[in-house]
Amino acid sequence: MYLPETSSRYKALKQTENAVIEISPESQLYAADFGVRIGGGESPSALYSTSTTPPKEQLSASGKPLPKALLGTKRTAQKIIKEQPSGAALILDYGPPNRIPTNSLRGIKQHRIVSPFYEPGRVDLSADVDFIGLAESALNASLGVEVHGPVDQARFLEAMGIQERAAQLVKLAVDKERGGVAEKSGGKASERKKEELTETVKRIEGGWKRLVDRGPQGMGKLYQVMAIVPHRPVQVQPPRRPVGFGGDIKL
Repeated sequence: MYLPETSSRYKALKQTENAVIEISPESQLYAADFGVRIGGGESPSALYSTSTTPPKEQLSASGKPLPKALLGTKRTAQKIIKEQPSGAALILDYGPPNRIPTNSLRGIKQHRIVSPFYEPGRVDLSADVDFIGLAESALNASLGVEVHGPVDQARFLEAMGIQERAAQLVKLAVDKERGGVAEKSGGKASERKKEELTETVKRIEGGWKRLVDRGPQGMGKLYQVMAIVPHRPVQVQPPRRPVGFGGDIKL
């Protein structure tokens, strides 16, 4: 009754028969909090609280004090005033880049997807992230922020120079191995060093390529990256994009 009214994206589906959407209010509160911490404004009240329960009543069954998050509280808001926006948030996770997740709750055990009700307590629970929902929450929370992305992880990491960084690591490994061979050449020690170098190079190559794999189930395609950064009015600073989202470094 309430959650579909919180966004025009959700409202648009109310007239669709049997429409299903997944909403994570807690995730949206965190995104809004990021926005306020970066751009200023009024923080989401659910993240701040003032206790209204007498201390002697704030005990668990074992007699230990309860965590603050579980105390009986009166929710209050906190206003963050900033002379100018500062800071940034970078969010990486898996989920669709431009639609509302549906039916994505699942369990994961030993790298396999299983029912979320399979072996409760022993299976990781997972659900897709609604990136546009997070962006909407941050932008609605503060006028001092802007959002870039989401872009797929492959595009982001390639723009950030992951291939060049991998080449540097391989070169460092080769130079180190050559130095060791020069000191103690020949014999089993030299062969072992070469084998270690081969394994190191394979590990580096396999690692970065796995992160940018654009296959159907590849990390480069499934994972998305989004940035919440300070907003600067055009008259103060020309429009720009962060590196990894279409921007570049000026030397």
